[in-house]
Amino acid sequence: MHSARLEVRLDDSWSDPDAYGVAVSCVGTAEPCGLVRDGTVRLVPEPEATTVPTVLQDEPETAEPSPEPTTVDVPEEPSAGDWTGSALDGPVRTVVVRVVEVASGDVVVEREIDPEWESPDGEASECGGPSVATVEIADPLA
Repeated sequence: MHSARLEVRLDDSWSDPDAYGVAVSCVGTAEPCGLVRDGTVRLVPEPEATTVPTVLQDEPETAEPSPEPTTVDVPEEPSAGDWTGSALDGPVRTVVVRVVEVASGDVVVEREIDPEWESPDGEASECGGPSVATVEIADPLA
C-alpha cells in the first residue's frame, strides 16, 4: 500500500483564516475509509516483555512475546486554517469538507469534493504509487 497525502486549506480570500477550523471526512462508505488527520492517532506503548518462571530447573526462563502496537484515536477538532493528513487505505474519491467558525462553532462551508490525486512529482497518479492532493476552499462571502 502506498501513501496518499491530503491537504485541505483555506485560500487567500479568507480575511482571518485562523478564526476558522477545517474538518475533513469521507462520504459514501459504511466502513471507515482510513482518512486520518496528522497528529490524531498515536501508538500505544508496547507492554514490556515479562518472564514466566518455570518449575523445572533444567529449562531456561522464557519471555512471552509482546502484543503488536495498537493505535488510539485522539479526539479530532477542526484544525485552524487547514487540514493535513493521510488516506490510509489509498486515495479516497469524495470527502466532505467543513469550515467551522471557531468562536461560535457555526459551520460556514460544507461541501463534497473529489480530490485530484497526483504523484508527488506533479504527474497524474498511477495506480499503486504514492499520491498527494491539495484542495483550497474559498471564502463564500468574498
